[in-house]
Amino acid sequence: MVGYHLSSRNEEAKKLIQDYLDRLNFQSILLDNVVFTLVYGDAFIEIVRTSSGKITDLKTVDPKTIIINTDEYGNVESYQQVINGKVRDVVLKPEDIIHIKFFPNPSSPYGISLIEPSKDTIDRKIDTDEAIFNAIQRHTAKYVVTVGTEEDIPPKEVMEDIEKKFEDIDSSNEFVVPGVVRIDTIDEKGVQGVEEYFNIFLTQS
Repeated sequence: MVGYHLSSRNEEAKKLIQDYLDRLNFQSILLDNVVFTLVYGDAFIEIVRTSSGKITDLKTVDPKTIIINTDEYGNVESYQQVINGKVRDVVLKPEDIIHIKFFPNPSSPYGISLIEPSKDTIDRKIDTDEAIFNAIQRHTAKYVVTVGTEEDIPPKEVMEDIEKKFEDIDSSNEFVVPGVVRIDTIDEKGVQGVEEYFNIFLTQS
């Protein structure tokens, strides 16, 4: 569980600071932003102040919407937010934003996500799983129901009644039928290589 430890030799000062953090809902904000940092590589918290400079609130900002403006040497100059595809005119100074990143990128002001390096593999796995599922659905055993013989063709009403009874059959059904009805399966081979694919993926995980 994400948390923090506050220590001070002055118990009165410690209590004042703890009360202040509680009013800001700091524990919850910290948890949200640790998750954002792990997933996206960065977390951004806007510091809201009064005109006198007192901090009154901490606002979590969606990390996917933040633009970091830097100078030619890579030093952060300001932050801006993109809303509905448009860059907001509001420019936040570095002292107005808490930028959290666990894994810095030497060539970028943004951090490195734990998930991003595996994103392509995860996307391919999802696409492949969906394709295999669809293939299995297509190759699930299908049934051919034969009623009567060439010499003894049942009346139309009987055929329609049997058709209705068997219209929802699948591999989980069990059947007890008279000798004049025969049920055969087709396409029983299924999808080849599925087990091998999953074994390969597990060894790469």
